[in-house]
Amino acid sequence: MSVTQKKCRQEFRDHESKVFNLTLDINDLKQQVQYLLECRDLQVTCLLQTRQRLEAAVLGTVDRILFGGSDRPRSGDEGCSFSRMFMDQSDGSTPPNGVYEFCLQLDKPNFNHRSCSIATTQVLSVVEEDPEGDNEDAAEVRKICGDPGGCLVEAVGEFTGRFTRQIIVSMFPHVLSDEMMVAQIIGLSITCPARLLLYFNAHKTIVRQVAQADVFAALAALQQAKPQEFAAIMGTAAA
Repeated sequence: MSVTQKKCRQEFRDHESKVFNLTLDINDLKQQVQYLLECRDLQVTCLLQTRQRLEAAVLGTVDRILFGGSDRPRSGDEGCSFSRMFMDQSDGSTPPNGVYEFCLQLDKPNFNHRSCSIATTQVLSVVEEDPEGDNEDAAEVRKICGDPGGCLVEAVGEFTGRFTRQIIVSMFPHVLSDEMMVAQIIGLSITCPARLLLYFNAHKTIVRQVAQADVFAALAALQQAKPQEFAAIMGTAAA
């Protein structure tokens, strides 16, 4: 075998050795990548399970707050109420969309009458470990709820209540000049869509609660049932 042939053969062997070593390196890298992907999937699964447990726990707390923790099936017409919700509305201006918002006091019972049926409860937002991914809404929830693990829960249903003189004074003062009409309006029942927002800290303690009631929707139903009273409330002449 000539010197040239020997040199070519050695170069070929060296090349094969390099290819083999590179193949081993590539396979090792593939295994490392696969391992990291599996670790990532496992971490995501653990985070999802942790979040599911957190949501289940806080929804259980909400259920006990709203319904007393009963395990029996609930009928569609039973629920809780926002105590003195309309009366807590301050003398601020009437909202243009008819949705009144009430910050309920934490030291007072707000669920002592069954005049609000709750259709759904859900966790809207959870305070995550990393604030970098927060959008504007999540940042506001973090500001209220504090440490990671806090969350915002929404309960949606219908609130049923009756007009009182205090409500009329607060929301429809122009009616007070007609005592006869006031007497007709007091005691009228209204039902309106309601939304309760419960802010929990990481210890599942409520740090803020806000109730929203769509009064325009309630008055639309009142217009159909009691057009004269509706006209008086809205300050218009009855047809």
